Amino acid sequence: MKETDFYLEVAEKLKREFTTDDLDVAYAIGGEKNLDAVVKDIQSQKKHKIDFAKIAYVPKIRIDILFSIRNNKTKETTPLLLEVKYAEQLKLMDYSQMVGYLHTSGFINNGILVLVPKPSKSNVLSNDLSELLALNAIHFHYQEQNADGSNLRNIRTGMMTYDPGGRFRNPLGEPNQRHLGNMEILKEFINKQNYLLI
Repeated sequence: MKETDFYLEVAEKLKREFTTDDLDVAYAIGGEKNLDAVVKDIQSQKKHKIDFAKIAYVPKIRIDILFSIRNNKTKETTPLLLEVKYAEQLKLMDYSQMVGYLHTSGFINNGILVLVPKPSKSNVLSNDLSELLALNAIHFHYQEQNADGSNLRNIRTGMMTYDPGGRFRNPLGEPNQRHLGNMEILKEFINKQNYLLI
């Protein structure tokens, strides 16, 4: 199996989890497509428009899945990047790749790193990533600003695992609430309803 084999399943499952009367959800799978093509796929879906007027350049990066979550009350649309890894563990380089995509995109401020674990290791986080999380050296919410002081962006990131055919889980274990960056993103997206994907 390959990572790309899980894109559709992860996207469909998360779309079902997100969709409510107040939220309209669309997604596009990237894979071999550049970001501009993925955004066009999103915009071809009813109600989902991303304002390119505010974006000077759409980089030619290849992302896995782009979600567009539209609040039907406020009419605001929020993009969400999903970076999917089919591996034994999440590694620091996986997280760094996702953060790099968010930074480079210029308009996607929210990202979740999703591990579809291969059945082999009990610890789904690599030693280096576990150590940095234990030291609180990875920030799931931060601000980024252009060199000229303009364009302040609030970046939110998170991690989760997905059991094929099953459910999303917190990769740090259910009792560990310190690093639930992904849960905060999801709660915010679903209009502050009492809901957790763990």
